[in-house]
Amino acid sequence: MSGRPGRGRRTRQGIARRNSSHGCVTWASSESVPNSGDMFVRLPPVIASQQDKTPAPLVSLIVPRSEVGERLEQTVDELGAQTYPATEIVMVDDDARQPLPAQVLDRYAASGIAVIHEEGRGLAAALNAGIRRCTGELFMPIAGDVLEPPYVARAVIRMLADPQAGVVYGGSDTEGSPAEPGFSLKQQLLQNSVCLSALFRTDHWRRVGGFDERMRDEAAGHDYIMRLLDIGRSVYRLEGSYLHHRTGRPAVEGRAGIADRIPGTREQRRDWVSDHARIMRNNADFYVDHADLLWEQIFDLMDERDELRHRVAALGRSR
Repeated sequence: MSGRPGRGRRTRQGIARRNSSHGCVTWASSESVPNSGDMFVRLPPVIASQQDKTPAPLVSLIVPRSEVGERLEQTVDELGAQTYPATEIVMVDDDARQPLPAQVLDRYAASGIAVIHEEGRGLAAALNAGIRRCTGELFMPIAGDVLEPPYVARAVIRMLADPQAGVVYGGSDTEGSPAEPGFSLKQQLLQNSVCLSALFRTDHWRRVGGFDERMRDEAAGHDYIMRLLDIGRSVYRLEGSYLHHRTGRPAVEGRAGIADRIPGTREQRRDWVSDHARIMRNNADFYVDHADLLWEQIFDLMDERDELRHRVAALGRSR
């Protein structure tokens, strides 16, 4: 089996076609994408080349097996429904306890899916291994949530609309609940609000040194977003729900309130504190520059705590 990721680019009628003169996939798009408010913005001319066509940048879909678990084959099949014309799938087999059977590996290899092996050293190590082997200008980690078919395409459109964009992610819901609020820098300073299955630029990954493998899974994603913010990249959230959480795993790391996410045991709490302290040290200048926002968020949480205490006390008195 070849170790190189598959280079085949999928094309879909009405979205992309092969350019006979240049031998590359071209992508005609007249879609609008949402900005940070309620209005929709038409893509600027920089996105369009000859006759409103532009070469579609390759998007590498990184699938850590430990993230999707028993839904591996289902997840891979669902990725085939994405309407974006140029993708490759790089699967990271990081579950040493139960390696993939040879027949499964052969089947994936025959379909152009690259499978690389990585010791089970956590999500950050698995993502770094997959991104090192990918060939796309853009990459998206896949966490096993159900992705709407146009998600990758619309994320690419938004990314290409702003050269400073570093992260594009879609809204998500859980079992029919409404999508979570949009991106908030104030919230991001303390808790991650960006889903794992977001679109990133591969050159940014190289610039910031990849995901920090010293951190546990959730903290590594939070830290990576903070380092992109630290180098001046922008974060965009697409309006609407593009990810649907499967039961048992949150699509968005920061969906729960911060108090709900603090680990219960003393050891877990120590690790949690250690990871978040490292996030701040890794991005010390950014936190200093945004100290006012950080303290606003802390005081907001203190206000919520005090309000909850008053309500509990009032409830106790009414009994």
